[in-house]
Amino acid sequence: MEEKRFTLRMDGELFNEIAEIAKESRRSTAKEIELAVAMHVKAYRENELMKSIDRENLTDEQAREYLKRDITISDKYEKYK
Repeated sequence: MEEKRFTLRMDGELFNEIAEIAKESRRSTAKEIELAVAMHVKAYRENELMKSIDRENLTDEQAREYLKRDITISDKYEKYK
């Protein structure tokens, strides 16, 4: 995975809270921010998947396919924990 570097501006109080959580979790502040962003993206992807499911007309085959996609999403972001 290629790392990207960039400058991020954020509210000072929010940064201090993230830094405190990072210290408690024994992570760097940058890694704690990366984790927060990854968990947000994961939740977004899972929500989009759930919205795309037609529960009224869902076949067993479609259910299996959605489950595979959900597992793929979870696996993709597991490395950030």
